[in-house]
Amino acid sequence: MDKYAYLIGDIIFLAIWLVLYLLRKDIRKEMLIMSLIIAVVGPISEYWYFKDYWYPKMVLGPLHPFGGLEDLLFGFAAGGVSAVLYEFVFTKHLSKRISRKKVPNKITLLLIPVIIIVSLVLLNQGLGTNSIYASSISFLIIFSLIMVKRPDLFVDAVISGILLAIIMGVFYFFYLQIVDLSRIWFLYSGKGGYMLLGRIPLTEMVWAITWGMVGGPLYEFARGYKLK
Repeated sequence: MDKYAYLIGDIIFLAIWLVLYLLRKDIRKEMLIMSLIIAVVGPISEYWYFKDYWYPKMVLGPLHPFGGLEDLLFGFAAGGVSAVLYEFVFTKHLSKRISRKKVPNKITLLLIPVIIIVSLVLLNQGLGTNSIYASSISFLIIFSLIMVKRPDLFVDAVISGILLAIIMGVFYFFYLQIVDLSRIWFLYSGKGGYMLLGRIPLTEMVWAITWGMVGGPLYEFARGYKLK
């Protein structure tokens, strides 16, 4: 069962993605764009995660050193779901665009992946901070960058992070009762990791909240949309 754990988890999150996609026609473009971007960019982080955070078994095959096909599927699902959770749950819709002065230029948008990579290099490789915490810190930096230009997206960001953490928390609480993943999570094979309610990895909750705070408002930030 452990061998297929990552793939089964992907299928579950892809099912959530599909439900959101089918039920709201107006969010489909946003979902697809964010899913495709994160599906490509997301697995790159595994270059660091594989060294000190986890090394899951992959049925579909690894793509060293940047994750595997299961990572691509999770990135696709997580990118799309996190982007529209707030809009879906609270029936928000994209509204007219804001002033062009507040729309980020290409250089600002390029800073986002740069911040993530630099944070991982400096914090993880330089200071020895575990890669999951280093990436979460990078998300907080990006969240702050978004808030400087678009404070109106604060609620979208925070609620998106909370909702994504709830989904992942419920998933782990039930799923890890039948699957033992401690052997592939390096932090949880010793004394470095903490479980919430005995079944939910704290690091996954930290990642979910911080990524949700970026992934939730990122499309609106990049394209200059408001929510109504």
